[in-house]
Amino acid sequence: MISVSIWSIIFMSVVAVIAFFLPIVLLFLLEKSNQIKLSVSIIGAGAYFVFAFLLSFLLKRAISGIFPSLDQAPAGYLAAIFVCDPLITTAGVALAAYFFRDKLRLTADSFGFAIGFAAVALWLQTAIPLTANVFSALSLNELSQVEFDLLNPEYAKTLTELALIPAYTYIVTLFSTLLLFAANAAVCVIVWLAVTRSRARWTLAAALLLRTLFSLIPALEAVGVEIHITVALIVTYAGYALAVASAVVIWKKYINYKPEMKKVKK
Repeated sequence: MISVSIWSIIFMSVVAVIAFFLPIVLLFLLEKSNQIKLSVSIIGAGAYFVFAFLLSFLLKRAISGIFPSLDQAPAGYLAAIFVCDPLITTAGVALAAYFFRDKLRLTADSFGFAIGFAAVALWLQTAIPLTANVFSALSLNELSQVEFDLLNPEYAKTLTELALIPAYTYIVTLFSTLLLFAANAAVCVIVWLAVTRSRARWTLAAALLLRTLFSLIPALEAVGVEIHITVALIVTYAGYALAVASAVVIWKKYINYKPEMKKVKK
C-alpha cells in the first residue's frame, strides 16, 4: 500500500504555513510602523483576484469550449496562456493603479499595493494547493488497500503521484515560494511606476515581458513540450530573479520623478 512519508507531510505543512502567513506578517509589520495602509493592499489584492484569477480563468474556459481538444489547436492554446496571464494581469494591475492613482501616489503605497497583489497570488498558487495536498496525504495514509482500490481511478492516480514526490522537493518549493512572492511584487511595482511616472511609461512593456517569461514554461508544458526539470527550474528562477533586479534598477531611475495626479476641474 502506497503512502506519503511523514517528512513530506511536515515539509508541505511548513511551506503552506509560510506561504499563508508571510504576507500577513509583512503587512502587519509595515502597517504597524505606519509605512503602508491596509486599504492600499486591498486594492492590489483585488487587482490580482479580478484580473489574474477570475478573468483569466473565464477566458481559458471560453477557449477550452471553442477548442475541446488540445490536438485541434496547440498554437491557439499557447497563445491563450500568454494572453490570459501576462496581458490580462499586467493590464489589470495598470488599470487598478491608474484608477486609484491618487491613493497610490506615495512611495510606500507602491509596496502595500504590490504586497497585496503578491499575497493573493501566493495563497492561490501555493498555500491553498499545498494545504489540500496535506489533507489528501493524511487521508491516503488512513486508507486500506481495499479502500484505495475502490477510489476513482483519476483520484487514485493523483494520490499515487503525490506519494511519489520526494520530501526534499518541498524545500525547493519553499525557495520557489519566496522568490515567486518577490517577483510578483516586483512586477507590480514596475507597473505602478509606469502609471504614476510619465517618463517610466515604457516600463509597462518591461512588466509585460517579465510576466510572459513567468508563463513560458507552463505554456510550453501545456502544449506537450517536454522540458527537463533542471532547465525548467533554471528558466523559472532566472525569470523571477530578473523581475526583482529589473524592479530595483527601474525604481532607482524613476522614483525621484514627481508622481502624476488627477486633474481637478475648477
